[in-house]
Amino acid sequence: MATHVGCMNRCAVRSFLVNETFEGSFIFPIMEDYNWTKWSESNIIKVSLNKGMQKLSLIYTENNENMSVDENKVVLDYIKLIKI
Repeated sequence: MATHVGCMNRCAVRSFLVNETFEGSFIFPIMEDYNWTKWSESNIIKVSLNKGMQKLSLIYTENNENMSVDENKVVLDYIKLIKI
């Protein structure tokens, strides 16, 4: 995932769900303040997908709060799925 975090925190955290089931959390690192030309990648979560349609969700929950509860924003450019 290429992301830009536009806040003054250490990171932004989001829960990743497949078909409404929690599969892990993505941690988006802080980038330079308001430098929208710089991007970074997040961690990897391995999941097994069944054949057919899947619902992938990236959501914010109470468990995703970081040290600064005032700001926890992320701008997501894309999600990369890799068959292994």
